[in-house]
Amino acid sequence: SMNSSSIKHKRPHKNMSKTKGGKVDQVYGEIKNMIYHNMLAPGQKIIYKDLAERLDVSITPVVQALKRLERSNLVYYETNKGYFVGELTERMVEDLYHVREALEIQTIPLVIENLDVQALRSIKTEIKRYLNTLTMSEEGRTLMLLDAQFHLKIIEHSNNKVAYDILKDVFEQIYLRYKPEYLHQSRVKEAYEEHRTILSALARRDIEATRTVMMNHIRKGKDHILSIIQSRRNMFNQKRPWMI
Repeated sequence: SMNSSSIKHKRPHKNMSKTKGGKVDQVYGEIKNMIYHNMLAPGQKIIYKDLAERLDVSITPVVQALKRLERSNLVYYETNKGYFVGELTERMVEDLYHVREALEIQTIPLVIENLDVQALRSIKTEIKRYLNTLTMSEEGRTLMLLDAQFHLKIIEHSNNKVAYDILKDVFEQIYLRYKPEYLHQSRVKEAYEEHRTILSALARRDIEATRTVMMNHIRKGKDHILSIIQSRRNMFNQKRPWMI
């Protein structure tokens, strides 16, 4: 179903299903949860044996789940080195946000066509959830998730399931690779205000205004991530001579 609340990340647990396919599915979900809860950080090497022990399974389902995660672009494989948790690169940010822009801007007329009081209320609820979490400074990942759910709730009303599923996948690739400490409080507050502006343009059923504020919001989000990736790289490059 096109229900944005289906993005849930529970804390990992050890109860594994008995069927072979079911076991791989579960290991896949558990590894995703570990990435989400920062138990496996972006860029970290994944040690099969440790993971199998932690999840109380054999190596085989771990390897199969990692292959699946690689197809989902959430981990990557380096020959003779093994699997690593995916990191956000500048190129990837550009690509993911390009797809976001295309999908979210294109579907606005459909969304507005389908908007009723109940739909607007459901979008407003997502903004409230974001606001309630704003005060918790430690909740970087949760805020990323709530931001995704706000956008998914909007596109859900386009009734285009393909667009919804692609956008959900794009968001997952962004927030599972995004280190929580990347999220600056100033950007979080700004994003909240932008969400409110998007909602009010939708409520006025103004296609052009909604497109403009949505485009502005998506581009600001992209610029924020890019500036952090660049400043982290500059810091790393400055530190390196001392590390030799």
